[in-house]
Amino acid sequence: LDGQEQFGVLELAGTARIGVGWAGRQLTDGTKLVTELTGTLAGLEAGTVFEPTAVLMLQLTRNCSTAVTIEVERRVLPLIAGMNTTDARRIITQTIPQVEADIAPEATQERLDHAAGQARVWQRDLGDGMVELGACLDVLSGKRWALDFDELVRAQRLADQRLGIVRTAEQRRAAVFAQLPSRLLALIRAIQQGQIGDLLALAQADPTVAQNLTALQALA
Repeated sequence: LDGQEQFGVLELAGTARIGVGWAGRQLTDGTKLVTELTGTLAGLEAGTVFEPTAVLMLQLTRNCSTAVTIEVERRVLPLIAGMNTTDARRIITQTIPQVEADIAPEATQERLDHAAGQARVWQRDLGDGMVELGACLDVLSGKRWALDFDELVRAQRLADQRLGIVRTAEQRRAAVFAQLPSRLLALIRAIQQGQIGDLLALAQADPTVAQNLTALQALA
């Protein structure tokens, strides 16, 4: 960002009382809507394009070049106006690579590279003593994370049953998510110090996991 853009981001963040990262994203989206997605903006003003559809257009074309974005909008806008977001998403995601193949074959790799460069983790204050945490990852990393996370949640469910802890499935998932960094740090320290007993107590897992942890200690 140049000096003027940085000033705009800081001003928006201060006025709206949001994080600088979130403010930068909002400013970027607003600029894209005005300069590239003019048909979408006109549809919003006329009431022919739903706000969730406009947000979807912004999200899905975020890493596209200006030329690709404009052509994608030209092709899909007549189709998705008034459409539900599930169907709109399908049409837009199918159209983007088609447009790239037609007008700029190299744009696909550029889009993927740019998207990979946007990997990040964020935290946003929701008020009432709550925060929202999120991450933007590549597809393979995200799927691997989800599978591993589900395994941890299943192990925690068994631990809750043994300890008589009653909570909803979503509360359990949130608790496991919140404890991930602490668990990993404790796991590393336990492996380094050879504290198998503490390690297994921390994991609260089954014998199969215990064997895996023992193997990890041998590699430490």
